[in-house]
Amino acid sequence: MRLDFDPARKYQEILNHYQLLDKINQHVSLIVYILDVHTLDVHFTTQEIQNILGYEHQEIQEMDIKAIRNLFFPQDLHKFIQHLNTAKELPDNEVAKIDYRMYRKDGKLIWLQNKTLVFERDALGKSVKLLGIAEDITERIEFIETLQERNKQLEEIAWLNAHEIRRPVASILGLMSLLDKENLANPQNQEIIALLEKMVKELDIVIGNISVTASLHRKK
Repeated sequence: MRLDFDPARKYQEILNHYQLLDKINQHVSLIVYILDVHTLDVHFTTQEIQNILGYEHQEIQEMDIKAIRNLFFPQDLHKFIQHLNTAKELPDNEVAKIDYRMYRKDGKLIWLQNKTLVFERDALGKSVKLLGIAEDITERIEFIETLQERNKQLEEIAWLNAHEIRRPVASILGLMSLLDKENLANPQNQEIIALLEKMVKELDIVIGNISVTASLHRKK
């Protein structure tokens, strides 16, 4: 089978890629890296890796597989490996995306979003290097989690409004309908009024509890 492969042209293409990456290194606030598909060696990273993960490029290059695995949040490591396996089978110009967690050098856990595509192929068209672009999305994730927590708090307050208030209010309305409005001196009215007073106090307690709950949620 004849292969349309020109080593000189391929070398120039790769050289152009690396020159482009060098320019990217100077201007982007993302981790851009090139990963060997077979050895998982990192051949290139932008300087932003130091700002996001706290490691210099040389430190990453000197890490063995075990050290690199330890950078990942345990539950996300297998997911990331699957992501790389998916990415290396992609056609040209298609991108695989994943959100995952890694540990910074200082031990802080952060969220990253990774977009990966095939960067270089061999003479048979098999991928040999992947280009990855990683963005720190920790603040975005924390913002979403805060919104979800606020929504949960609102649902709790809404439940209190719908259920806790309903019982004393229904009791008050029921007692009001039993009042003898034509004969206010009816002795039964005194009993009903005493029960109404009890229900009003219970309603006041419920409203107070809801106010306390809402106040506590605002302080979180």
